[in-house]
Amino acid sequence: MDLRHLKYFLAVAETRNFTQAAASCYVAQSALSQQIARLEKDVGTALFSRTSRAVRLTAAGELLEPLARRILADVDNAQAALDDLAGLRRGRLRLGLVQTLAGAIDMVEVMAEYHALHPGIDWARAHRGRVLHLALVLETVLVLGSYVVAQTAAAPYAGVVRYALIALLGLGLGVQNAASRALAVPDLTTTVLTLTITGIASDSRAAGGNGGKPGRRVLSVAAMFLGALVGAVTVLHGSPALPLLFAAVLLVAATAAAFAMTRSDGSWTAPL
Repeated sequence: MDLRHLKYFLAVAETRNFTQAAASCYVAQSALSQQIARLEKDVGTALFSRTSRAVRLTAAGELLEPLARRILADVDNAQAALDDLAGLRRGRLRLGLVQTLAGAIDMVEVMAEYHALHPGIDWARAHRGRVLHLALVLETVLVLGSYVVAQTAAAPYAGVVRYALIALLGLGLGVQNAASRALAVPDLTTTVLTLTITGIASDSRAAGGNGGKPGRRVLSVAAMFLGALVGAVTVLHGSPALPLLFAAVLLVAATAAAFAMTRSDGSWTAPL
């Protein structure tokens, strides 16, 4: 059964006149009559009772009419939904960001502007407080595991111990990067110091930028520098495992503080 046949059938059913139906469908009357005859052959029964004075629906035609309207309406709705998707009016968007651009884009502002332009597009998103808490729990476990390995082994570390530390700390850094990107915190989408400093310079007014809110980036640089300084001092004057212990303590405190955010409905915890 062809959808075109159903359209012709409904045109005749509405007008009760083959000539008027053909005109409304922009086809010749003979062509429309042939298509109706083909439809009747497909369904195996007559759909119209034709006389010299009138065209009436048969019992089969009356049964088919509401079904044909429903079929064509469903087809139109399906086409409209696909058009919405193609026209960015409806759908689901998953976002990825390459490393070299992560520090230069304020994703909160970008996503807010995009949502204003395309409100029908859903983000694949999660509660930001829960994302932060889960990331902190994972990173705490990995750093604590690194501390246990470093504390129980003798320095300098070699062989299996070295590879275990590389794997655990590498996974911890990966979790941190993934979480900062998922949270889309401006200027904290990367832990690469050089990109943060480059962002300050490239977005400065002297370079023709818009200022780039350097305060957050300077704070990020200062925090990374302070952490590196504390780590270096403890390694030189204490134990190689001591920086890992300090990091684990900070992570435990941050994890405990973030737990309250998992149930918060504050504006920053709302899904993006």
